[in-house]
Amino acid sequence: MEGQDPTVDCVCALTRRDADGLWIPNLETDTWEASHPEKHVELLNTGSVALLRVRRRVVRLAKAWNKQFVKPGFSSHNLSMIALEAVSGGENLADALAGYFAHAAQQVAEGDTSDPAGVSKDIPLLIPRDDAVARLDRAAKALADALAHDDDETAVRSALAKVYWKYIDDPAGPPLGATVTGLHNGRVTTSMLGLAGPVLQVRPTRAYGS
Repeated sequence: MEGQDPTVDCVCALTRRDADGLWIPNLETDTWEASHPEKHVELLNTGSVALLRVRRRVVRLAKAWNKQFVKPGFSSHNLSMIALEAVSGGENLADALAGYFAHAAQQVAEGDTSDPAGVSKDIPLLIPRDDAVARLDRAAKALADALAHDDDETAVRSALAKVYWKYIDDPAGPPLGATVTGLHNGRVTTSMLGLAGPVLQVRPTRAYGS
């Protein structure tokens, strides 16, 4: 589809005979590793309708943030697993997203993300830990700044541009004009985030599951 960047993962796996989950090949190390993707999907799809809606949008926005870097710091799986603890429900999207980055910064500083299914090894980072924490911390602080000045469109745009610099033009800098299409068959605007200001568009894919 024009303007889209779809990805499809197709992996051959083996059922573990004496334990839950699957053996999944690691092509980089030429070994088989235990995982439980079905349990991961079950966990991510557990909760109220409101919680699932916010969690899915937070995960998509986290993935959009991560993908902006020349070398992303996190796997998509890692970002999704962090959301299980970071997004608890009862929050609007803006507060949930800010809370996600703040929680992630603290969690990653303490160590790798553990497998909530209790099958896989801890999920490794793709960059040095200090760099990953610094990225998360900058995003958390910028989103907190946007929330603190949600009545000032220029301040909100400037703060969000620090997090989504490929999607939002900073009023203090040159226009970038970068966009991607849709989220959940539409747009996520800062008004949907509970903020004033620009439009943020993200690729319309499910973050996980069916």
